[in-house]
Amino acid sequence: MGFKSGVISVSDITDATPAAFYAHQTERSMTQEIAADLLTSHVDVFVGSKRKSFSDNKNTKLMDHLADRGYTYQKDLKGFVSSNAVKQLVLLDDSVTRRKLDGRGEMLNTSFLKTVELLSKNKNGFFIMAEGAQIDHGGHANDLPFAVTEQHDFDRLVGEALKFADQNGETLVIVTADHETGGLSLLDAAYKKGTVRGNFSTDDHTNIMVPVFAYGPGAADFIGVYPNTIIFSKIISSYKLK
Repeated sequence: MGFKSGVISVSDITDATPAAFYAHQTERSMTQEIAADLLTSHVDVFVGSKRKSFSDNKNTKLMDHLADRGYTYQKDLKGFVSSNAVKQLVLLDDSVTRRKLDGRGEMLNTSFLKTVELLSKNKNGFFIMAEGAQIDHGGHANDLPFAVTEQHDFDRLVGEALKFADQNGETLVIVTADHETGGLSLLDAAYKKGTVRGNFSTDDHTNIMVPVFAYGPGAADFIGVYPNTIIFSKIISSYKLK
């Protein structure tokens, strides 16, 4: 279709959600096989951790093959931000994608803005999947400060996406999740104090329905209640609106 695309995560780039956008394997634990599937993918920009799945892959020539396919390999955000290469494989050290509470900084926003800068130059358009992966981790840990700070980090990314959509006029922004984690209930909040009190009912995923927010051309097609797999066909249909 002539689109450029990017996949960004504040966790392992071979984990379930990012992998679903470029790989076809039966188990999420098959990280080396998932990494190797990048050889047959058309995604242009990858940003995330789990570097060893690529560098220590049983396909010992994986990194060479990716270079042959035109990918510029970056080990840190500084190199990524300073490069104008359209195809980039940014494999960060696992310590860089630690919790926001532990000093991750603006890794998610920086990665998103640079990817938008690179891909939006394409006259046929672009697609980006950007994941606030560690919101889920905060739910599993039943750690409210962990979950809240990760949600705030992701919220800032959504703000940047909406700002771009307003300026561009042709961009659809979709915000959703694959599931809820922790069964979190917000019990009380004090705006002036900047505090919120909550309670988790489990340390696992729940069957609570997740919201789907859409903004921009085609947003009305995302209204309603439906299985989350339908979002795929709705995204494809949104391209045909043009």
